[in-house]
Amino acid sequence: MLKTDLIKLLSSLSPAEFRKFGKFLDSTYFNTNSKLIEFYEILKEHYPDFDSLELSKENIYRKLYKEDKVVMGTMYYLISEMESLLEKFISIERIKPFTLDLTLLEVLDELGISSLYDKKYKVLKKELNHLHDTNNLNNFLLAKINCTHQVQKKNFRTNKDNYRKEWYEPMDQLIKFFLKSILTDLEMLSNFKRTQNETLTIPLLTEIINFIETNKAYLDDIEIRALYFEIKMLTSYEDKYYYELKKILKEDSNKLFPDQCIEIILSLQQYCTQKLLIGENSKEEEFELATLAIRFQLMEKNSHIPVDMFYKMFMLGMALEKYDWGKEFIGKHIKHLDEQFQNNAYHYCSARLHYQNKDYDRALKDLSKIKQYSFIHFKPAVKILQLMIFYDLRLISEAEDTANSFVQFLRNDKLITSGIQKAYKNFLRIYFKLIKTEFTNNKSKILDIKASIENQKELLIARKWFLKRIAEMEMKLNKNVRVM
Repeated sequence: MLKTDLIKLLSSLSPAEFRKFGKFLDSTYFNTNSKLIEFYEILKEHYPDFDSLELSKENIYRKLYKEDKVVMGTMYYLISEMESLLEKFISIERIKPFTLDLTLLEVLDELGISSLYDKKYKVLKKELNHLHDTNNLNNFLLAKINCTHQVQKKNFRTNKDNYRKEWYEPMDQLIKFFLKSILTDLEMLSNFKRTQNETLTIPLLTEIINFIETNKAYLDDIEIRALYFEIKMLTSYEDKYYYELKKILKEDSNKLFPDQCIEIILSLQQYCTQKLLIGENSKEEEFELATLAIRFQLMEKNSHIPVDMFYKMFMLGMALEKYDWGKEFIGKHIKHLDEQFQNNAYHYCSARLHYQNKDYDRALKDLSKIKQYSFIHFKPAVKILQLMIFYDLRLISEAEDTANSFVQFLRNDKLITSGIQKAYKNFLRIYFKLIKTEFTNNKSKILDIKASIENQKELLIARKWFLKRIAEMEMKLNKNVRVM
């Protein structure tokens, strides 16, 4: 069968697009080769998989030319021509209407048809007020075209025309374009610095923030304002920026792209996580944000859920003991993950739910199916769940080995930030105390662990689990005392 880029492109088309491509080929404006139309009809029978053994170059040639002798050069030419036309079709289909309108406006200016130009300009200007303009690019292009048009008309003959809005508007829109573009990168790097690499130096961060704070009029633009608050929140770590961002999300999300809303939510979640690490955050607040993130993410056509968003949402549900919700969440959203993450996510989440049902064998079996850790937080999560299972099964030797392995992993891993590292180390510190106290009837040691947990104001992973195990120890100790 055919294994070409042409087949890959054809497979990527939706059924509606595939039909439209047939009409495209049938138009003599784009295609004058009738054999390509016949070629399309042959391919149409095998859309979208194109996995039939009949789809060989030789078979297709014989169907097209009714000849036994195959001229491969002709076949390669047809494939090349079809691929070229398909690329043109895809490009035309993806052109945004506003881009075409801008091109028409330029042509009207070049032709000197001012009356029609003026009408079209007013329409486009009005459209932009209601159109999400990625990074302000269309606003800049429209202002630039109009500035050129005014110069061509020589429409600056009076004193008042020595300073017209048209002269400086392109520069103003270009500054907005620059700010939105660079603030997007600065926001991404600020988030990366918080979560992945604390030593990262972010170029121009201070200079850009100072420029905006000196020229506050740019904060009237909702996109610039949102990006500014995100960066300030991530770098200065003040609650006021968190609440300003949340206000934008609640009141002005309709003025932003869904993916911009998601970025805001992810930044808010990151802030909540940092608060959680120092014991100052509500998991209910984070869960609300995670729910919003999923909703906005799935508003996009053919969208997927990033693995970090999926993981955070599930773990928050587990922390809030929403186990029925967790099962439903996996069934509903595992398919929205990138394929490379689906296996790990499914088996880890399944193991977590099996553990809650005290089905330890099935939980361990699911964990054993995770072979490659394609997401940075899966391995620590697996280690922690294994440690909880081994303790509950009183497999103390396995618990000690796994805990020591976890210590070594944390020493060697350079990607986990210091805050998260500290949270894992706090868990291990309490865990080692727990397994050492398991077979003793020393009340003071049990009380010492309990005090360590209660005095831990920062995030302590599995805090509830630890407290339950301490309560079990106390109950067992009290029972033994009564018996004696």
